[in-house]
Amino acid sequence: MSGTENEAPASLPTSPLGESKSSRDSSPIVENSPLKPVTNFRNQTPEKHLKKRAQTPDYKVYTENVAINQRSTTPSPLRSPLSEKSTAMSPTIVVPAEHGRRSPTSTRPKSPPSTTLRKPAPFTEKVREALHDNNNQTEGDIKQQVANLRKQLQERKTRLGKLNQQKNEKDEQLRKARSETIALQKKVKQNKIDLQQAEATLQRNKKETENIKERVQQLTCEINDHHDIIQEFVQLTGDAEREAVDKEKELDDLMNMIPEKLVRIEELKQLLGEQE
Repeated sequence: MSGTENEAPASLPTSPLGESKSSRDSSPIVENSPLKPVTNFRNQTPEKHLKKRAQTPDYKVYTENVAINQRSTTPSPLRSPLSEKSTAMSPTIVVPAEHGRRSPTSTRPKSPPSTTLRKPAPFTEKVREALHDNNNQTEGDIKQQVANLRKQLQERKTRLGKLNQQKNEKDEQLRKARSETIALQKKVKQNKIDLQQAEATLQRNKKETENIKERVQQLTCEINDHHDIIQEFVQLTGDAEREAVDKEKELDDLMNMIPEKLVRIEELKQLLGEQE
């Protein structure tokens, strides 16, 4: 590197474009770098670089980032500040040799092929044998097969009719069982209500029975008291009867004495009349 190339940027104007151009012109190529720079590096501008970066796939961007990191971590001692600024603004783009430049349309996913455009598959051996056997069948064999199929169809129809009849019978039995179940459920509910009423009546009867028992005990006590009273009355009545009998006897005696007294009075009257 000569001294004139190092002094050239100092004489240029202070424009950023001028600095970047001079720095690109003065940036040396490091031979020991593991990455090979692109040959048209000097002709690239920031606009072209951004456009090319937008069109590059992801793996190229990854290689660019790796290259930038490697270049930033191990700077060359021969570079000037202007050359480092220019390389930071326009990094080196590394493109693998086996991959060419791709257009944005190449990265789009391909639509699946249409199923209507598929060609019909050729006949297999089994299909050919079946077609050959069908061609070799006689009219009698075909009629026999048709008759067998009709017979099978009739048997299946008969079986289906029987199954439908059995199904209808089972459905009828199920309906009857459901109606009986509903009736029994209603009866059970009514029996529960009747049982509750009977239990309430039984409780009332028990209470009434207890009340009656208490009343019977009270009446028994009263009857015993009355019996004692009756015995006393009978005893008193007996005494009165005896007194009445005695008085009646005495009265009879007095009544029997009255005629005698009357006769005696008449006699006395006669005596008195005679004496006068």
